[in-house]
Parts: sequence; structure tokens; C-alpha cells
Amino acid sequence: MRGSFFMTRFYIPIFLSLILILGFSGCDSSDGGPLFTVKTVNLSGLQNEDVYFIFTNPSPVDDAPVAPLVSYSEMTGIEDESRVQQSSQLYKTAVLPSSGGVIDAQLWKGPDGLSPETGSSFRGSGVSYSYIPPVEVVGTTKVTFRGASSIDPAESMNIPATCRGKVDSVDGRTLVIFVADDCWFDSDVKENRVDQEMVDALIDEFLNADTGNGIWVWMRDIFGEPWGVPFFSNLIESGAEDYITILLYDIAVDGNKDDYNSGGIVGYFSSGNNYLESYYQDSNERLMFAMDAVRYADKDGALWDKTDFWPQSVFSTLAHEFQHMIHYYQKQIVFDVSSSDTWLNEMCSMVAEDLLADKIGVAGPRGVDPPTEGSASVPDNCSSSRISTYNYWNNDSLTIWGGGGDDILRSYASTYAFGAYIARNYGGAALFRDIVQNGWTDELAVTEAIAEQGYGIITFKDLLIEWAEASIISGSIGSVKAYNRGVFVQSSPTDPDGSGYNLGSINLYNYDADDGVNNPAGSGPVLYGNESGTFNPASLEATPPASNVIFLAGSNLSGDYTWNVEIPTGMVLTVFKK
Repeated sequence: MRGSFFMTRFYIPIFLSLILILGFSGCDSSDGGPLFTVKTVNLSGLQNEDVYFIFTNPSPVDDAPVAPLVSYSEMTGIEDESRVQQSSQLYKTAVLPSSGGVIDAQLWKGPDGLSPETGSSFRGSGVSYSYIPPVEVVGTTKVTFRGASSIDPAESMNIPATCRGKVDSVDGRTLVIFVADDCWFDSDVKENRVDQEMVDALIDEFLNADTGNGIWVWMRDIFGEPWGVPFFSNLIESGAEDYITILLYDIAVDGNKDDYNSGGIVGYFSSGNNYLESYYQDSNERLMFAMDAVRYADKDGALWDKTDFWPQSVFSTLAHEFQHMIHYYQKQIVFDVSSSDTWLNEMCSMVAEDLLADKIGVAGPRGVDPPTEGSASVPDNCSSSRISTYNYWNNDSLTIWGGGGDDILRSYASTYAFGAYIARNYGGAALFRDIVQNGWTDELAVTEAIAEQGYGIITFKDLLIEWAEASIISGSIGSVKAYNRGVFVQSSPTDPDGSGYNLGSINLYNYDADDGVNNPAGSGPVLYGNESGTFNPASLEATPPASNVIFLAGSNLSGDYTWNVEIPTGMVLTVFKK
């Protein structure tokens, strides 16, 4: 299997960007190559303009050897000090409270060592090669599932559960919902327990028999089938895509009374269940999702309602995990390629949440309430969200996934912010269908899909620079290359009820910049700069892959200005005026 000269660009009349080409001067590194290139930036005739330097490392895998440096005689007009961090604060480390995180377990990767195989004899003689769905009856059928007991797929446990819901669609699909017996309302083990009202609400959101719509229908329409002809002999057969199971249980065994933590894993999809049990003993041999029962049953007030925070999080997470399910089949089975880069897979799942937010009535990663509001809204209606985290950590690597805790939440924020930008500018739902349904597993999946949408050849470097520029100008409504259009951006493919898929406008300045430990740094993206005459994060030994560092060179500048800039080898500098 395959492993997974100055240029001027105008967006709206008041914005101008210039890309400086690297030269060959600068100090040498230990291997003999230059650490940086020295450039002089001269801007003349400024008229009350803000000037930004965007330092971009376009490599998806390699650090730039040093941090950028800017020297200048003075910097005037910086009025909002809360958004300008001193260089010593660059790349600070946040400690995320365990009660605040909403993450998935990333079990879509499956346990180590599993891979589709051909020519093997995992099927017994006389076994049908068509998927035969089990006969499961609400209130009667009991199954002992195997499920993860932590974020480590190697740690699994038995989960006795009973079928509590089932619905058949007119086009032949079936959804069944099982609830772990110790999470049902008549048990007394867990802090919060599931009842029939909650099961029925979950059915309505996922596959509504009355309307014929739901998360299942929309996700398949956008991204494609979650299963089909497997081509491999150790996988469950074609036909399984029409029978999906949702299992509600206490995923990390952290929901017992007096031991409940309101933050943690919301749900997961594990590709291990797509294998035959004869190949992988913990497989449940079905397409299924696991959702945390204790969190789903958590309520905001005295009575549970599906509009409460945790039920809303579960609905959004189901869209997120469904993309992982489809991604696994489309990439690793249809195209027979290795697992996609984590950032790419998670970006697609974050945008899946975004595309369905107004349909399932959740704020989603955009964090705008009500989700039917297509404009960027106002600060009071923009909750703390992935955007808040991105605002603070907008210089993180897009492609290097965080190792755990706060780092993972920062990675979710970066991938959503980037995905939200390209979705709103390069084709929306149709773009992401092409990203999932091509044979690339890295940044080429994005650039090739953009070309497929008819936008021509756009490099990964171009996209990173555009992303930073769009962040800066999101406070204004723009017509092209913008987060903020002032209205919903509607995209195809058109969903079955004909209403399309909406992406709401985003104004980054409506959100606090949150470092994860309740230390907001004002609103909007954190910018770097100081009054000392230099910008030099000396403690930073390298600049991470696929990242931008946005430096505010000055606000409300008029006249002529000169800056000396050291651009690390491998990076590019964009001078942006607003």
C-alpha cells in the first residue's frame, strides 16, 4: 500500500499583500546552509494604514531553523496592547483544565497492526459473502459489545447492552441504538443515566423516519458511502453500510457517581469494528459509533432537553465521527492508501460539524448561537469555541498533531480554522467531498481537490498565506478570499431536501483569544510586536511546519517606513497593508 520578485494580490480595494522572495545571505547553520536571509522592507506614502508581516513556513513536515527577526527604528500607533504579545510570550505552553475539553478519542485509526488483507482465509467455508444484518428487537435483544475503555485502542472491555431504539428508513437503511445496562435509567451506578426520551431524540437527529433526513443522510450526501465492496478478505462485507449501530456507554469509565468529570471523550468511531472477528478478536463486526452515555444524559437544568450543552455536543460529534467512518472507507479501502495525516482527517471532521450545524441546531465549531444566523453575528452571540483557541494559538503548526491534552485542543482549533477558510472560499461541501474521495493523504488532498473544483493550481503555501490574511481582515465583510461574507455561503452538493449546505460567516474579532487556562488576550487573533525596536523570539529555536507568525509592524502609519527583516531559511514573508 502507498504511504499515506514581488507579487501583488488584491482582495478588496483597501488590502494589499506583497511576497518577498528569499535570497542567499545570512549566517550559516551547522550543516553549512544559511539560517536566514536578510531583507529590507521599504514602504512609502502610507496613509493611516496598518502594516503586518506574515512569516509563513510552507513546509508540511520541516521546521524552519530559527525564528524570524524584525528591526526598525520605531513602531507607532499600536492602540490595542491586549492583542500585541511581547516576543517572550511566543509559543507559550497552556495547561488545559481536564473539565473543559471536548475531544474525540481518535480511534478511527484502529488498533496497531490491523490492515486490510487479500488472499487469506478468515472466512469459514459456507459463510455468505453478503452482510446479513442481525435481528435485534427493542427492549429484548442483549449484546455484549467490545469497546474502548480509554483513548488507547488496545485497552478494551466488555459492555453488556440492550437494544433501546430502532428505525427503518424508506430506502432500506436501519439504525439501532444500544445502551449499556449500567447507563440505563433504572440503574443506580452512573451520575447521569439514559432514558427513552433521550434515545428517541438521538434517533430523530441521526435518521428521522418522518422527514427522511438526518445526520446519516446528509453525511453520505456530502462525503460519500461509509462502506461498500471491501476488496479485502478480512473485512465485513458489502451491505453493512445500510445497518448502523450507535452504542451509548461510559467510554472512559469516568461517569460513576462521585467520580464524574464533565469534560472528556464524547464519542468515537473505531475502524477495528470493520474487520472480521476471526481477524481481530475485539471487532463487533458492524458499522458503529460509540457515544458517551453519561455525558449525553447530562443536563443544564432540572430537566434534560436535547438543546442542552452535552446532547448538542453528542449530535455534533456524531457528524464528526461519521466523517471518520467515511474517510476510512474512501481512502484506505477504495484507494488502498495508508491512513490520512491526522490533521487532514480531523479537518474534514471539523468541517462536517460546520456544514451540519444549522441543520441539527447546534452552534458547532463556529460557535454562533443561533446557528441559523448566517452573518458573523455579534460578540455576545459568539461563544467560546475552536475560533477562540485559534485566535490565541494562531502560530501553531497546522500539520503536526498535538501530543495530548491542551495540545490536541489547539490542533483541533488550527485544523478547523484552516478548514473553515478553504470551505468558504473553494467550494464548501463539494470541495470536501473531493478531499475525501481522492487518493492523497496529506496536503495534496487539499490542493488537488481545489484544482478539481475549477480554481486552478493553488499551492499549499498560497493557502497558508491566504489563511493568515483572511484572519486579519475578518472584521470586515469581503467578497473573495474571506472568512466573513456577511451571510451564509451555500454550497453543493444539494442535500436531499433541496436546501443546500450552509456555512456561516466568521469574524475572528467577535471571539476572545483564549489560551485554554482562562487567560483571554482581548478579542481577535493574537498579533506579535513590541515597542523596543526589535521582534526576536530568542527562546524559539525553530518555527514549526505549516505555520504563520503574524507580526504587527505598525498601526495607523503615515509616511515612509523601513524595516530590516531576517527571514528564516525555508520561510516566506508577506507584507500586508490594511
